[in-house]
Amino acid sequence: MRMSEKQVNVLVGGALLALLPLAWLQYRWISEVAEADQQRRTRELTAALERVSAETDRAAGQLHATLVGPRGGDGVPLEQRIANYTAGEDGLPLLRVLRATEGEDGVRAEVWDAAQRRMVGVAVPEWWNEQVVREGPIHADPAALLGPAFGEEDERTGFVVLELDERTIVDQFLPRLVKEQLGEIYLNEYSVRVVKFSEAVRGDVAVPVFRQINRGSAPPGPPPGRGGWKKKKGGRPPGAGFAGPGIWRLEATHRDGTLESVVARTRVKNLAVSGVTLLFLAMAMVAVGFALRRSQRLARLQLEFTAGVSHELRTPLAVIVSAGDNLAGGYVKDPAKVREYGALVRDEGTRLTGMVDQVLRFSEYEADRIPLEKRAILVSDLMANLEREMRPVAERQGCEWDIAYTNGTLSGDAGALHVALRNLVENALRHGGGKWVGIRAENGVFTVEDRGAGISPADLPHLFDPFYRGVESRAQQRKGSGLGLALVDRIARAHGGSVKASNKPEGGARFVLTIPCE
Repeated sequence: MRMSEKQVNVLVGGALLALLPLAWLQYRWISEVAEADQQRRTRELTAALERVSAETDRAAGQLHATLVGPRGGDGVPLEQRIANYTAGEDGLPLLRVLRATEGEDGVRAEVWDAAQRRMVGVAVPEWWNEQVVREGPIHADPAALLGPAFGEEDERTGFVVLELDERTIVDQFLPRLVKEQLGEIYLNEYSVRVVKFSEAVRGDVAVPVFRQINRGSAPPGPPPGRGGWKKKKGGRPPGAGFAGPGIWRLEATHRDGTLESVVARTRVKNLAVSGVTLLFLAMAMVAVGFALRRSQRLARLQLEFTAGVSHELRTPLAVIVSAGDNLAGGYVKDPAKVREYGALVRDEGTRLTGMVDQVLRFSEYEADRIPLEKRAILVSDLMANLEREMRPVAERQGCEWDIAYTNGTLSGDAGALHVALRNLVENALRHGGGKWVGIRAENGVFTVEDRGAGISPADLPHLFDPFYRGVESRAQQRKGSGLGLALVDRIARAHGGSVKASNKPEGGARFVLTIPCE
């Protein structure tokens, strides 16, 4: 069932409207996917950095347990523990080991001397007395692990400070853990840096490190007020510990900007691709609508063409049959009448042949089955052949013949160009009022004009459409198949040229056929 143009418009409009909720759903879906992707990336990155932090806490707990141990010790003196300790690849690098003991004359400090393999006396570090008293076990500045020192009778006698090698931890230890936990893919995508915890957060994900001694038990040492350090002589006892959330912080930032901006750009790209897809889909629907309307219009024109051609064929055939009957029946005996009937048969046969020829030529041009036989053509030869054929026709109609041209050379098919020029002249004779027809040719530009009523504005866009006949031609039932100008257009394009139609300001129509010169 063939749809009407209104039904086609409704169908295309409905399809385009259906794209609006699809576009909205696609926008919501892409936004949700982008948000979920950002949350997933953040979770994965946070989990990886948390594993680094946990591994650091585990290493700190192992170091603390090895050199400090539980309260009361395991019977091995501190000096022997230090002498036997080897950090290894996974261990925390030590800078020095300090021990502070309290006596009657105040606090005395000792440091482990690797060369002498024993503790030797040193001045008490200033930072011990500048800190708030804590029970440890982590100290921030400098980075250190704190623990109690005990005497032979399980009596707390002082404090042990395991001062860490901050440069090695920042430059080697933590980057190695980050590489192990994040992998090469993440390292190619993210930049991870180690900063002091006191600095402002600038990364997409930030996780503190050195937060606690991960040993599954409380920090070593008695609780405050039960054997803890006491102030003496107005000073502050050594062994100040860190009770904050960490010493350093791992910050991960996407190499192309913040994670939020990267996901936002990805969302914009996805939306752009989706939008382009929907745009192409909408354009395809519009194109389908145009194609349907065009096919309907062509079908209508073909029906009109069939009806018109049938009428045009019937008329000359009826004249030929009637004249032939009269001649065959012997009803016409006067020689003059016989010649008149013979001329009538000839003219109608010629008209019929021309009509059939136009239909065949157009179908062959549409199917690209006619190879043009291009060669050098003199404009004077084209004009002479055109004048020889069409001038008698114009004069028989009482139409003034006006032709002028400048000789030159073209490259083209002489027969096809003759057909195109003849069709333009026939069109001018048929629709130009029959008073005057002008032909001009110069530098490959052929102009055919008339002094008729001109072309209706409604007909101008469709003059070169196949099977199209103007409103006035259909109303006045003028002879024609609607293929003459369409054939001119096909011939012009086959030669790499063009044909255009317009109305002259002083009245009448003008057709300009342009063929490239050699």
